[in-house]
Amino acid sequence: MTHLRKMMLEELQRRNYSKHTAEAYIRALRDFAVFYNLPPDQLQPEQIRQYQLHLMREKGLAPKSVIQKMAAMKFFYSNVLRRSLCWNELPYPKTKNPLPIILSQDEVASIIDAASDLFQRAILMTLYSTGMRCEELAHLTIGDIDSKRMMVRIHQCACLRADPLLHAPRSMRHRGRQAGVRRAEGRQPPPDQPVDQGPAVPLDA
Repeated sequence: MTHLRKMMLEELQRRNYSKHTAEAYIRALRDFAVFYNLPPDQLQPEQIRQYQLHLMREKGLAPKSVIQKMAAMKFFYSNVLRRSLCWNELPYPKTKNPLPIILSQDEVASIIDAASDLFQRAILMTLYSTGMRCEELAHLTIGDIDSKRMMVRIHQCACLRADPLLHAPRSMRHRGRQAGVRRAEGRQPPPDQPVDQGPAVPLDA
């Protein structure tokens, strides 16, 4: 681990950023350094501006992807290097917030019925009925389901929730027990694949 990468990671950990966000920020700084073939602490605001245009024009990244990369750079220069750059001259691209697509009950039922097995069906039903995020569901255990109160406790929240308890559908009692039996039998899905870190390019060399 290079010196700048270590400093960046330590500052992210001190502020309790999620592992996913930390990896995305480190990757964004690495890509920035690779683009200019220089360590990021030697790059200036004008080069950041040109890189932002490159991401949007040549690479065609979505505004939200560009915003994440710009946020990584802002974090690096402000919190790691302690440089006071004029970020007003490096605005985030404007994003659109289209209305969500609302599925009908029949469409939802067809998606759930298409599950390959009971374990996948329980995942779909839990996501749809509770509204929790995929990352939150990945940390859910059978013990988090309170069958008596029909509540689900969320331990790994992607954001700060006012209440970490969510109402659970009554079908989760039976489905959860059956899914638990399948996991005990070793029929659980394979673990998450490791995040692709790409080529090992040092940030400070």
